[in-house]
Amino acid sequence: MAISPRSSSLSYDLKTPRSEVTTPDGQSLEPALRVTSEEKLPDKDEGFGKELESGDGLATAITVQEDNPPPEGGRDWWVMLGSFLLTFCTFGLVNAWVFQCLYEESVLADTSPSAIAWIGSIQYALCLMPGLFSGRLFDLGYLHIPVAIASTVLSLATILVAECTKYWHFLVTQGLVTGLVTRRLSVTNQPGGLINPRAFKSIPYSLYVLGAFVGMLGMYTPLTFIDVSAIKTAHLDPNFAFYLVSITNAASLISRIGGGLCGDRVGVVNVLTGIVSLGAVMTFVWPTVTSKGGLVALVIAYGAASGGFIGLLSAPVAQLGDTADIGRRIGMMFTIVSIGALIGPPISGVIYAANDGFRQVGIYAGCMIAACAAIFMLVKTSAVGTWKGKF
Repeated sequence: MAISPRSSSLSYDLKTPRSEVTTPDGQSLEPALRVTSEEKLPDKDEGFGKELESGDGLATAITVQEDNPPPEGGRDWWVMLGSFLLTFCTFGLVNAWVFQCLYEESVLADTSPSAIAWIGSIQYALCLMPGLFSGRLFDLGYLHIPVAIASTVLSLATILVAECTKYWHFLVTQGLVTGLVTRRLSVTNQPGGLINPRAFKSIPYSLYVLGAFVGMLGMYTPLTFIDVSAIKTAHLDPNFAFYLVSITNAASLISRIGGGLCGDRVGVVNVLTGIVSLGAVMTFVWPTVTSKGGLVALVIAYGAASGGFIGLLSAPVAQLGDTADIGRRIGMMFTIVSIGALIGPPISGVIYAANDGFRQVGIYAGCMIAACAAIFMLVKTSAVGTWKGKF
């Protein structure tokens, strides 16, 4: 007996006598294979192939096709490519905030670091905040028109950034408009409106949302100010410093993929707690690193932590309530979490300006991320009654 390359298909060698044709567990298939060369198998629509070859007293070849046809009529790879390009131009663009140093040093030299940080933080927040509304539009069948409009507006906003000369120009075009049209869709197809306040009666879910919010208060701080600190603290070449953001984002691939694989084995909340703890340590250490090699090593470790935090953030919600309501609960969580992403970097900017350095900034952001890890441990304890085991 041989298995054909196609999944769900069985092929039988024409030289094998019927009495010797068995399944992997040793059961005979002879009664089911009493067909002759004149017999016809069901057509393709009934789930069987039409491959039939005759032989003298020998078994014929039978092919069983897959029950499920390729999604989107076989266009799934095109959908994947389109999704990749959309993410590249939206969330990828927003995460690549390399403008803090440029605006502080030249374009907006008279503007405070905290005010400049608002541009980037608004982008971060608007990638998450309108999820309840955009997701509802998606559920109602409005996909192509919103995506087409958002793509056009994003292209225009990106072009107009080059023409901006004043702070409010950047705040509107790069902060508000770019952030708003890069919003990712989330599924909220549930009766009863956009929110479900009863979900917050669940202590584990409420704690988890709180922990994610607190984590966002500090997680985006190094990503926002890493290039500025590299120039002013480590005295690196500005032509190299801005690459630290790119290295951070590239390193996030480690935990975006590896975190999911590990989550299947040891539990998503356990993995999140671990990588958030790593992010806290790297944030505490960040202001003390003054060498080029040290900063590269630091941003790789920090990128691995931050990427896993963002990539796995929605996964535990399925364990913390009814899966029938998961889309709406994810939407509510991201809307609340976006407030942390909105105010976190500007708070760090105020601390930086007041102290003329990043040591206190690292302490503030590190404490927020460490508090997030501690709250995630409370989530596990409240949900399963112990801090041990897979969850």
